[in-house]
Amino acid sequence: MPDSIDKLVRDLRGTRDVNAHYKAIDGFVTRGEIDLAVGLARAVEERPDIGAPPWALEAVFDRVVRALALCNAQDAASAALKLGSSFRTQSTQRPRAPLATARDLAFLLATGQSNATLVSLLDQLGHHADYQEVLGCWIQEAVVRGTDFSRETLVRRFWGQLLESHHPLAVLPLCTERLEAELKDWLPQERVGGSSCGMPYGPSRPADSESGSFEQVAATEVPTATGVASVVVNWQEESNGRAEAGRFRFDRPIQPSAVSAAFIKALPLLCLEGAAVEQVVVRRVSIERALAILFAASANGGAYNHGRRAAYGRLELWQSVASLIGHDSVELQGLANSAAQWSWYSFDAASNWFEQVAWDLGVAALSPDAAAMSILAATDTD
Repeated sequence: MPDSIDKLVRDLRGTRDVNAHYKAIDGFVTRGEIDLAVGLARAVEERPDIGAPPWALEAVFDRVVRALALCNAQDAASAALKLGSSFRTQSTQRPRAPLATARDLAFLLATGQSNATLVSLLDQLGHHADYQEVLGCWIQEAVVRGTDFSRETLVRRFWGQLLESHHPLAVLPLCTERLEAELKDWLPQERVGGSSCGMPYGPSRPADSESGSFEQVAATEVPTATGVASVVVNWQEESNGRAEAGRFRFDRPIQPSAVSAAFIKALPLLCLEGAAVEQVVVRRVSIERALAILFAASANGGAYNHGRRAAYGRLELWQSVASLIGHDSVELQGLANSAAQWSWYSFDAASNWFEQVAWDLGVAALSPDAAAMSILAATDTD
């Protein structure tokens, strides 16, 4: 073990922070000393009796993977892929779900690496079962960012393998649909030292609401399709979130312009109980914005998690859309065409149900015949 690595490992004993180790790791990667960065990660995972707190070992290993993944170089990407996919015991505080690890790693690689590096590593490692999940997610991460892989031979061959094995991502095409144009705008901005992320939802001001001519209609609640809340399952499982889904049929068609705060408030929704009409905000939105709202909820997560990232975020987006509009397939072209025929709205309210922190989400879809509406609401708090 090089002396520099040995000293860094010894300095972890009883440490209260790892800022010096972060600085050393970033320096290794910036100077192209990939072997030293990998050596440090291997040491904190494999060297016995370090005497360091588990959080410190985990932090150092994770920083190595992050720095390598975000360094635009094939040797760094290859090292990140192999390290990040490795089984860990000492350098992690709790068992990590392999799928979540793969999603997070693919997100970082797609952020930091070129498509040429992806294709090259796919050629080298695409046959290896240990890397297939990361590579599959990485491909879809790149697609959401705007890459069209539909004519890339190696990617198409790999995608065919996923299709044959019934991998869930294989239903997604290797290019985006026109309606998905806004998805990339809501991906987190990553750097080695941190990240930032905007959200296309959240508490609104009553002044933002659109007024409409209120139509009194009789609304009958009908069974909600399974999967409407797919995009916010991660809020419920990994954070403090809750969700409500509903589907209603009206006694007569309504005008899309009549979907106002008063109209939504008249529906029997738990999320609006206790709110005055003046506290309900409803806006008609483009389908592109509605898809962005659903995608961001899944991909970026709630208050205490990082979501499903872009690959599974895209999948769950379309699963939710299919359930909202009663479509029987997630074949994207047909599903997108059907969804475009619906009218879409966003809403939230200053009710006791909505947490009114940052993660307040409401989406309503009015059917093409204007006689039925599907609703998804969700909220989360830190």
